[in-house]
Amino acid sequence: MVNFYIGLIHYPVYNRRGEIITTAVTNFDLHDIARTAVTYGAAGYYIVHDQPGQREIIGEILAYWQEGAGSRHNPDRNQALSVVRLAENLDEVCRAIERENGGLSPFVVATAARLAEGDRRLDTEQLRCLART
Repeated sequence: MVNFYIGLIHYPVYNRRGEIITTAVTNFDLHDIARTAVTYGAAGYYIVHDQPGQREIIGEILAYWQEGAGSRHNPDRNQALSVVRLAENLDEVCRAIERENGGLSPFVVATAARLAEGDRRLDTEQLRCLART
């Protein structure tokens, strides 16, 4: 079985005018996507944010649910959040995955609400074939 990881990129992202922006982290980003990552057996879930203040807030929320009062209040959330990792950018994520997988470079797939010029659309079967190669 091949390891897979989930990443949620908050920078760089495009707004509706095509400008590069940074988006804020929400509770949904942390709890619900982490739960999905655990449910489907992801080896890790990276939240990627370029702003130190946002990473600090995320770290405080994770500490509350993993080590603080939240861990005793809701142990299931603690388990889901155990796969969450923070990174400043996608390069940092790729390096961490390479280290974790004996130098094997990750096969990166991105989703988007809208395709940019030159992007190609894949269905799930095409993606499975590409991931096997």
